[in-house]
This record gives sequence, structure tokens and C-alpha cells, in this order.
Amino acid sequence: MILIRAFMTHGHLIAHLDPLQLYETYKQFPEYISKFKIPDPENTKLVDYKYYGFTEEDLDREFYVDAPELAGLLKKKKNWKLRELIDAYKKSYCGKIGVEFMHIPNREECNWIRDRFEGLQFESVPVENRIQNLDRLMWADQFGQFIANKFNTSKRFGLEGCEAFIPGLKVAFDRLVENGVEKVIIGMPHRGRLNVLANVVRKPLEQIFNEFQGKTPE
Repeated sequence: MILIRAFMTHGHLIAHLDPLQLYETYKQFPEYISKFKIPDPENTKLVDYKYYGFTEEDLDREFYVDAPELAGLLKKKKNWKLRELIDAYKKSYCGKIGVEFMHIPNREECNWIRDRFEGLQFESVPVENRIQNLDRLMWADQFGQFIANKFNTSKRFGLEGCEAFIPGLKVAFDRLVENGVEKVIIGMPHRGRLNVLANVVRKPLEQIFNEFQGKTPE
């Protein structure tokens, strides 16, 4: 039980969030540990089964786990091999997304997050949806690059580094429509507002570009 809770609480510390491999490059330099948020061995050991007294021989032992308050994976079955249990929780909490939620005092909210994150490994996104998301991402990126080149002295409220916000927002709207929502009000910050206007609200590009030049299109 304590090992399962460790993944929920500390799994984000060993999640694969370092595409530039900064951990490996700078881990031998103590002054960079804080700068690049390199995981501290004292923390990462908290998700190591050996830290809790298990051995390699235990990996293929079967354990009965009954913890309805933890929801998620443990609702699927009660008997788990330790290796199988560790792999399942690593996929949930130590993959490409790190989630920190165990500090939330509301159990219902915690269980909602558990169910979503632990269930992701059993879901596959259809190819057509992946292509659609890539298309939306490319539109967001190309729009940002175009206005940066054409109007480089103007305030652009760019999304630099956050282009995934556009396909994410569009997917959220898709789900809202599927569930019967007819009206959405966006409380929009400055950053990314033009990209949202162009690629989500579909404000005509010629109007946006004219306004950059201080004109009002006919």
C-alpha cells in the first residue's frame, strides 16, 4: 500500500520530462541541480520498491490489494504481481506527464485525478485524431512564426513554447459540443490571444493582419 501511495505522491519526480537530457548532462554539477530541477536521489528512492523492503524475488510474487479509497487501477482487480503493479503505476505517474495531487484534501477530487491518469494507459488515441491534433498544432505554430516575421515590432502575445494549448483547447471544445454545450465564454489572457482568435474562434486572418497595420478591412 505504501509503495502505491509513493508513486502517487512522488512519481512526478522521475517522470520523463527532460527531452533535452539536461539531467544526464548536468547531474554531476551540483550548482545545476536546482536550476534544471534534477531529481534528488533522496526523493527518487521513494519510488524504488527496494526502499520498502522488497527484493527482486518479490517481483513475481502475487499480492492481494484491497484499497477502495484509492480508486483507479485498484478497482480493476485485487490480485497483482508486484512487477505488474509497479509497471502499471510507473506508466500512470512516471511517463511523459507528471501529476502532483496527493496534497489535495478532497478525496473525491483525488479519486477523479487517479481514475483519469491511471486509466490513460488503457486508452489509445485513434490515428485520425492524432493527425487532426498534429494539423491543429501546425496551424498554431505557423501562425506564430508568420506574425513574428511579418510584424516583429508589434505586440503579438505569442504562444512561444505553448503551441499545444491550441489543439488542447479545441479538443476541450469538441468534448463540450459532444455533451450538448451551446455557448462558451473564454476568459482570455494576453498570451496566445491572437492564436486563439485565428485558430479557435476563426477570426478571419485578413482582418487580423489588417489590424496589425492599423487598418479596418472592408
